[in-house]
Amino acid sequence: MNNLPKTVSTTLYISLCNVTDCVLVFSSDMSEYGYTVLGTKKITLDVPQDVDINGAKIDNLKQQKKKLLAETEVKVNAIEDDIQKLLCIESK
Repeated sequence: MNNLPKTVSTTLYISLCNVTDCVLVFSSDMSEYGYTVLGTKKITLDVPQDVDINGAKIDNLKQQKKKLLAETEVKVNAIEDDIQKLLCIESK
């Protein structure tokens, strides 16, 4: 049994980008960042109640781990490249 609320409410800000004239929707007022607020809309959404919360948390942690491993591999490879370049200079 979970303790999730039945619904969640928020205010959406319908905004216009002053650079591209694209209409965007934000969950906060972005006018200080150059967006013109065209209007707001309060919405209420049903929260799914049949969610395996622990399963969702585990999936999220696995995705974080995968991303971290990929980022680390890129950094380790860059360090290894620098090492190899220095070794090449030394051997010349």
